[in-house]
Amino acid sequence: MVTVEVEVQTHTVDARNGSELPNQSNSEVITTVSAPLGQWVTIASTGTAQNQQPGVYSSSALSDAKRLLQIRVLAP
Repeated sequence: MVTVEVEVQTHTVDARNGSELPNQSNSEVITTVSAPLGQWVTIASTGTAQNQQPGVYSSSALSDAKRLLQIRVLAP
């Protein structure tokens, strides 16, 4: 097992309206993940599954497609 610290930061600036300063927002998430060395591990997912039936696939696009964030740690 390996331990990995994951840090995600986001910064956004809204469109500027006239002479007003734009709204700004920042967010940060820090977490620690333990995973087996050399294996892919899903650490986050978004969206929904495209089709709930196993073995049935479609090429139709969805705006809320399922996305996975995976990590794999390799040693030299």
